[in-house]
Amino acid sequence: MGPVELLRNKRSALVSDDEAILLLTLGQGERRPHELRTESALPERTFWRCLSACHRHAWVTSEKCRPLGKQAGRGFKTIVRLSPEGARVVGKILGAENGGQRAESKKAADSP
Repeated sequence: MGPVELLRNKRSALVSDDEAILLLTLGQGERRPHELRTESALPERTFWRCLSACHRHAWVTSEKCRPLGKQAGRGFKTIVRLSPEGARVVGKILGAENGGQRAESKKAADSP
């Protein structure tokens, strides 16, 4: 996967403010826009709602874009690092590993 460009809202000085658009440069020069909107903020990270057609059911955090619900075990999730300077794709995780991560999360929640 090629470089990632981040186009910030003109009102926004930082990535974590307002809206942003991620353009993922895929193979063959194809680009898919990812329109992101802040849904909620936690002390440790900001959650973004991805509005693009290819990731309708994805949440984007400061580190990850991952599918939710029925899509959680399919395909891959693209891990994106967001910062005021820009963004970059750092890797992919296959759907089978998504399931493994859900299982680990449940196990951790069950432990005292």
